[in-house]
Amino acid sequence: MNEKEGLFSSLTRQDLSDRDAKAARDAFDIYKELAARFPESRYASEARRRMHELVNAQARHQVNTARFYYDRHATT
Repeated sequence: MNEKEGLFSSLTRQDLSDRDAKAARDAFDIYKELAARFPESRYASEARRRMHELVNAQARHQVNTARFYYDRHATT
């Protein structure tokens, strides 16, 4: 998650939703466990914020996937 704050990410402008969805789901699960097990921790609010960001990225990923197939007139 912190890769977006680095030098290369500012040059490439890669969106979190363009990256591996499984890694985002794994990160979400870890943040969820942290927030559930340690709700009073100083890290809990940051974990919840990042969970929210990951949910939005997953939604953008789904929209991008749908748009990809729609643009190519793909059918199931």
